[in-house]
Amino acid sequence: YHNYRNNDINKLQLLSEYASETLGYDVIRVGSLTKNTISWERKGETNIIDYSNSKYLSPKNDIDIITCCEIFINGGGGPSALAIAAGRQIITINHLPIRYASREILKLWIPKLIINKETNEYLSLKNIEELGLATTHNGNDYLEKDLKIIENSENDILNIFLDYFKIKNNKLSNEEIDLINEYKLKRKATANNYANQFISDTEDTMAPSFLKSYPNLLK
Repeated sequence: YHNYRNNDINKLQLLSEYASETLGYDVIRVGSLTKNTISWERKGETNIIDYSNSKYLSPKNDIDIITCCEIFINGGGGPSALAIAAGRQIITINHLPIRYASREILKLWIPKLIINKETNEYLSLKNIEELGLATTHNGNDYLEKDLKIIENSENDILNIFLDYFKIKNNKLSNEEIDLINEYKLKRKATANNYANQFISDTEDTMAPSFLKSYPNLLK
C-alpha cells in the first residue's frame, strides 16, 4: 500500500550531473533497500557515488554523510529525519500526501502528480483535497478512485534544484514570486482543515518552476 512512494533513482541523473559538473558538488546516493544501482556513477575532480550499493554502507556512515551534507535531496523516508535534526538545507521531491510533512520538509518541495485515468489530466491541489487524499498514506485510496501517480521528471527535479539557488540568491523573477504568493493563498484557504497535521499553514513553498509547468495545480 506504500508503492506510491517508490521513486526511480535514474530520474536524479540530470540533477546529479549538473550539481557535479557545473557546480562542483560531490553527489552521494544514500538509503537502503535499493532496487537498482546507478550506471552514471563517476569519479574525478567531483564525484557521483552510489554509496547505497557500496561496501561502506553502515548506520554510522549514513549519519555522517547526511548530517554533514550541504544540501539534502529528500525523496521520502527515514533519512530526512537526520537532515532535519542536523539543520541541513532540504529540497523535497516526489512528495505525497500534500498535507502531511514537517515545515522543514516543505520549505521547498514538489509533489508527485495525481492523474485521472479517464481524462488523463492531473488533479489540482483543490481537487486532491476535495477527494479526501490530502493526508492519505494508503496507495489503495488512489486506485479506488481510478487515479494513477506520476513521479517527477528529470527536468522537474533539476528545476527545483535551480529554484533553490534562485531563492537563496534572491534571483526570483516577478512571475515566480507571484506564483509562490498565489500558491500560499491557496494553501492558507484550507489550512484550518488540517490543524492536526504537521503542516497546516503557509510556511511551505512549492517550487515556482513546478507551478509554472503545471498551472492547473492552482485552479
